[in-house]
Amino acid sequence: MTRDYQQKLLNLLPPVAYDVAAEAVKREMAFDAAALTTVDRQSQRVTDALHPATAGALLLDYERVYGLDYRGKTVQQRTADVLAKINATGGLSRRYFIELAAAHGVEISIEEPRVFRAGSNGVGDSLWDEDSKYLWIVNVLSGDINARYFQAGAGAAGDTLSYFNEGSVLTLFERLKPAHSRCIFRQI
Repeated sequence: MTRDYQQKLLNLLPPVAYDVAAEAVKREMAFDAAALTTVDRQSQRVTDALHPATAGALLLDYERVYGLDYRGKTVQQRTADVLAKINATGGLSRRYFIELAAAHGVEISIEEPRVFRAGSNGVGDSLWDEDSKYLWIVNVLSGDINARYFQAGAGAAGDTLSYFNEGSVLTLFERLKPAHSRCIFRQI
């Protein structure tokens, strides 16, 4: 990269005023090119820090800002925690909880059973009682709500190949769902 900057800097010099073949001019341009290369690398580091998945060593800053504990976790787990925290702006809609699960790598759908009513329901409909209006059935379509596996590019050297997150999606839903409701998870 330094050579690219050096040649570009040499091309910027007025041809009459400077001898671009002179060793002193080449040395000066090489020095300036090295400085520009350093600036380029640092600017790339800042650009990478804009997203937790590419933040590298700056992932620790995200964890500090969001109040997350990183001890004993792999880089992949830490990144997933930061992304979940960023996405956890709050809400009570089905869409919010579906997106929250997706941030943890789990694809779900949510059913809200309706109370059986004569005149509204028909033959073959499920018989749900009055309390079913407080029930969510969370269908896990893909992904595992417990197991997590190492992914190249998301993990780092020394990370375990698989780990169990002690039901973080389950725990997250239990913590964020409305207090009067109940979630049932069903792996499909």
